[in-house]
Amino acid sequence: MDTQALHVALQQSFSADASLRDPAEKAIKDLKYVKGAPCMLLQVAAEKQVSDTILEHTSMLFIYNCTQRDSYTECVIFSKNLHRFNIIFAYK
Repeated sequence: MDTQALHVALQQSFSADASLRDPAEKAIKDLKYVKGAPCMLLQVAAEKQVSDTILEHTSMLFIYNCTQRDSYTECVIFSKNLHRFNIIFAYK
């Protein structure tokens, strides 16, 4: 999964059409297994045209995804990215 695919999945997860929503929700649920997912979430949040709904969803996923990772390196990356994310979120 790349950043663009993640953005599309986030948008489709709000769809009323189950044929779009279900695969998107599964892809989002599987983010915890994707290496680099926190960075992809930050990239989605940093996009200029991201809607407030997607930004809120991304922030929750970012925090959940980072707290599910237990290695020291990922925890350090999490703290640095969380600071950056707070800046992005405040800026929007």
